[in-house]
Amino acid sequence: MLLEPDISDAILDSPFTSHMDESCPPLLNVLRVCDVPDVLGAIAPRPITISGWDSTESKKVTQIYSAANSSKHLTLH
Repeated sequence: MLLEPDISDAILDSPFTSHMDESCPPLLNVLRVCDVPDVLGAIAPRPITISGWDSTESKKVTQIYSAANSSKHLTLH
């Protein structure tokens, strides 16, 4: 999605909160570069809806969207 301009927005239902989660698929060395909130924040300024995360889990994504002046494009349920 990050590199695909034809995708205008994303809707995520209970995405993994970190690659450290035991149930998350293993991706070799991914944490050297980024974690799930970093990638979701990189989608800004495109609209994104995330459900199933609490305010603690979504804090970093919220901060990134705010820094990009795109808070109105982030919806948390």
